[in-house]
Amino acid sequence: MADNRNPMEIVRMLVMGARATRRGKETPDLTPAEVTPDGALKIAADQRDMLPTKTLAQLSPAATTLTTLYTVPSVRKCSVETVLVCNQNATAITFRLSVGVAGAADNVKQYLYYDVSVGANQTYPAYVGGLQSTDVLRCYSSATNVSFNVNGIEVV
Repeated sequence: MADNRNPMEIVRMLVMGARATRRGKETPDLTPAEVTPDGALKIAADQRDMLPTKTLAQLSPAATTLTTLYTVPSVRKCSVETVLVCNQNATAITFRLSVGVAGAADNVKQYLYYDVSVGANQTYPAYVGGLQSTDVLRCYSSATNVSFNVNGIEVV
């Protein structure tokens, strides 16, 4: 069941430590969220699945070049729900996604997707999961006219 409340209302409830309804069931009082000095919300684990996702990064990289798509800011964590890979070509392409833990240099053990085919004018939803502070998500495409959109949540 989708939560149709205004995202700012959800954030207000989290900051106030209010009671919330999740998936149609009453939840116990939530731990209040904190606002850090830089204005970011520090969200408790029991609150994270209530936050709306946002677009964290968008890129249309050069062909056949491994490129940094998204770097988790320092002192933050990130839950990447999807990376949407959109092939805007009339022919199939392949793509790759890798995660360099703490910004590590490219290595074969980092690949989550390797030469996955995406049909002509199709979009492929790739799932990544949790990333830690300074982790680097990298992308590669076999052709131009391919876009990568990272959707998820950043928390302190």
